[in-house]
Amino acid sequence: MARTVWGHAQERPEGMAVTTSPYASDQVGAAAAAGALAGAHINSVLATADTDAALYAAQDDTPAS
Repeated sequence: MARTVWGHAQERPEGMAVTTSPYASDQVGAAAAAGALAGAHINSVLATADTDAALYAAQDDTPAS
């Protein structure tokens, strides 16, 4: 039996259910948002580490009195 999915005819075995979710695009959006938040968190951790390293290096460069 041929079914049309997103404008394309596709053959599928008889009895196989079509499992498209009306919330699929919401799930993709949520996954993208979660990935963006994780990336932002990693960037903040790396920025903090860079700042800490720069401050530590600056302490070593101060002349002794």
